[in-house]
Amino acid sequence: MTALADIDPNEKLTRYLFEKSDIRKDGSLHWRALIPNKEGETSVFRISECSEGDVWVMGFPVAQTRGKVLIGRGDLIASNVLEVSLTLRRDEDARSRHADIIGWPEEKDRRQAIAIDLAEKVEPKKL
Repeated sequence: MTALADIDPNEKLTRYLFEKSDIRKDGSLHWRALIPNKEGETSVFRISECSEGDVWVMGFPVAQTRGKVLIGRGDLIASNVLEVSLTLRRDEDARSRHADIIGWPEEKDRRQAIAIDLAEKVEPKKL
């Protein structure tokens, strides 16, 4: 696997989904699927230049690590993250496709507002 460059604003990302409630009945992504973990990070994967099948296959080990079942994913463009004043941090391992959305505010209501705005830009896909 070749090393990946810094994240380009036009790069496609995906957020793997493990809870049925992450995708609403109308097919849209629920904002809670984007809320950061206790460390203030939202895990995403860089999927530009990956086939549709490869993107799904990449998600299965993620689900296994978390002890969950992969039920879907939410695709977005890196610039969508930057537009809501968040930052993307790629893994130190330049071969890794993993990255984190960081820069979330401390205040719960501000995090929620940003997650709502970002969720509107995500294209959810069910497995």
